[in-house]
Amino acid sequence: MKFSQVLKSAALAAAVVAAPAFAQSYSFVSGSGVLAFDSGLIGALGAGGTVVSAVDGATYASGSVTSTVTGITLNGSNTVTEVFSSGGALQTAPVNFAGNGGNVTIKNLDVVISGSTANVYADISGANGLATQTHFLMWTATSVSGDTAVTGTTFSSKVDNLYITAAGKAALIQGLGLTAIGQGVLAGVSTYGTLSTNAVFAPVPEPSTYALMGLGLAAVGFVARRRAAK
Repeated sequence: MKFSQVLKSAALAAAVVAAPAFAQSYSFVSGSGVLAFDSGLIGALGAGGTVVSAVDGATYASGSVTSTVTGITLNGSNTVTEVFSSGGALQTAPVNFAGNGGNVTIKNLDVVISGSTANVYADISGANGLATQTHFLMWTATSVSGDTAVTGTTFSSKVDNLYITAAGKAALIQGLGLTAIGQGVLAGVSTYGTLSTNAVFAPVPEPSTYALMGLGLAAVGFVARRRAAK
């Protein structure tokens, strides 16, 4: 081997060794979210005769709303900081001892996670003059468990102990037309449920991978030119 070829080989090897190490990054593929109502909330809805149905592609069964996760935000260390979902639920209340009738739609959740706590925003609308509001702070959560960061192709987490905000409670009272009796039933609900997220991710090739591919293609091109010159 000529001295110039030795130098070129050494340069290639040095470039590979000197390539910086990068943390593996991931791209969101798909996911689903489930809002499971707390037993106290289910009892309160039943007592007032309120009927729950799904909207905008979600499904509702046995006290749980299942929706499509449309995106997940990761920070530089692949920690999950935000989860977006589409669809939600419509609550329809009859005219009875608990209220004057009405409805409230809560959909398109945005769960903002910070350590072991979370804020849950939603788009809401309803009857009795309840105006449509987007990114409305509906609940706060005091417990986040399961995966906190993406380390592979699957991710699973749970946001628990959902407490309704004062503004969220006022929206339900107005939209559902709750009387003093209905408001008393609502006040007896401590936590509103649990939000579970299951998602699939795909690893994104590291920049060093592309660099090595480039070096490989350059080497192939060099050999091809050498052969063509002979």
